Amino acid sequence: MLARRLFRTPGARGVRAVAAAAVAGPLLAGCGGAGQADDPLPPLTPEPGLSLPQVPNPPAASPPASRSGTRGSYPARLALMRFLRGVGAGDRRACALLSPSYSRTAFAADGGCAAWIGAVPGRLTPDELHGLRTVRVLGATPGPRPGQFTVRPADLRWSPGGGVPRDVLAQQYVLARVGGRWLVIA
Repeated sequence: MLARRLFRTPGARGVRAVAAAAVAGPLLAGCGGAGQADDPLPPLTPEPGLSLPQVPNPPAASPPASRSGTRGSYPARLALMRFLRGVGAGDRRACALLSPSYSRTAFAADGGCAAWIGAVPGRLTPDELHGLRTVRVLGATPGPRPGQFTVRPADLRWSPGGGVPRDVLAQQYVLARVGGRWLVIA
């Protein structure tokens, strides 16, 4: 009873504040107070006698076809995508995305790039043509020389409804910047 009367008086508010500070002060100091920088906790280490279970390494997944779907390869990938989509659409202007030397050597037997693109629709099914018109180039590997990128068929993604036109794909495409434009050079 006496304690109740003491803490209900107007002067007791100051006493209650001092008592609360005396009790809560040391408790709060361990929660990130100013004293924490002076006495940091030691690093966590395993107990010497504790044996941890060995976790087997997961089987290595096959690495992606390329590791450089980065911004640096984006202009090269875009040029190849435009070329392949142009082939699928039968657009002979896609030949402008080939270097002149590559165009001469790769399509000489077919009468040149424009004649080859004109003959593609007769050699492919409608699903394969749709696949070419909607292909995406997701990756490119740097090289074989600095400033060049190599794209392999595994770096190409085909739409679910489209077929993969293996008859018109090269084993790899090498792209380089020529005269300010990205072109297929090999």
